[in-house]
Amino acid sequence: MPDSVTSVVNQDQRLHITPPQARSQRITVKEYLDKNLLSFYPKASERTQQCYITAAKNINDLIGSRFIDELSRSILQTALNKLVNKSQSAIDKIRLVMKKMIEMAVEDDLITKNVADKVVSPKSHQTDNRTEEEKVYNSTQLAEILTMAKEEKDPQLFSIMTVLAFTGIRPGEVRGLEKTDVHFNGNEINIRQAATTRPILEFNHAISAPSKPRKHTIGPTKSRTGVRTLYLCDECLTVLQKWLDYLRRERPAQFKSKFLFPNESGGILRDDVLDTKFRRFKKRHGIDKNFRLYQFRHTFCTNLFHEKVDIKTIQKLMGDATVDVILQVYAHVRSDDTLQASEGINQAYVKMLPDLFDSKEKKT
Repeated sequence: MPDSVTSVVNQDQRLHITPPQARSQRITVKEYLDKNLLSFYPKASERTQQCYITAAKNINDLIGSRFIDELSRSILQTALNKLVNKSQSAIDKIRLVMKKMIEMAVEDDLITKNVADKVVSPKSHQTDNRTEEEKVYNSTQLAEILTMAKEEKDPQLFSIMTVLAFTGIRPGEVRGLEKTDVHFNGNEINIRQAATTRPILEFNHAISAPSKPRKHTIGPTKSRTGVRTLYLCDECLTVLQKWLDYLRRERPAQFKSKFLFPNESGGILRDDVLDTKFRRFKKRHGIDKNFRLYQFRHTFCTNLFHEKVDIKTIQKLMGDATVDVILQVYAHVRSDDTLQASEGINQAYVKMLPDLFDSKEKKT
């Protein structure tokens, strides 16, 4: 094959086509993403790469059959505008992958300019109809759901929910706990890893490879700040001790596992298995089907705010990389808090201006 029609694959495995061939050999969006997507993000974790693949599949559904060199700002913006029924985070991720694709296509001489530079994410029409109060468990709900779980014959779910409620750790982190992470004498629990799923990726078939079962494995916490040591009260430790006693007595094979909450064969408790157990538990007890295990985390963080814990300490306790996540996602404000806060600031201003207001004067 003559050099003029031979593609050159560089060290980072992206498909480079030398000019003037760029205009004679055309490549579709699907072909380009399939071959090169994962090389766009060489340092990304497997979990993050899977997110990019999901975003790329959405791009493929919208404009996959188009040639890279015929793309325009209008085409890209029109495609993005069709995604308004998705969540805002999903739309933003798709836009980022789209912009990266165009940036790399310019570098590979497939197009002459970055037509995605001014493409913007449309505002999502997807809404969360829950009130702020419904995004967390109130004290009554928390007591009821834990009481019902305690009545279950199998104490696993009650033990897991107790840890989630008293520590605010992620469900993946609780599934990754090992027995040695719990220090009964020191009232501490170490969060140093998480149970996760590892996608099976095919480098040159990023979006066209047939779906394969993910491998359940133990990996790092969501961020570096996720590795942390938390306090665990005596009551919570008693629950865990009873759980281990139950395993030793009723399930000796599982008790030999290194995991605190192993599956039936002693391995990693899968996320879908835990979710199924929780869903069936809710159905048995007539609990709101919208309640989620992750809600314990939201509740824990919100209660930290109500206890006047400073934001940086909350960040460390929650194991989040930045305080932005805390402020935007977890810090739910109960309706009565706004009244208490406004009452407090009103009283503060009255005290600051004693000569202006007569606090003893009755309202007219």
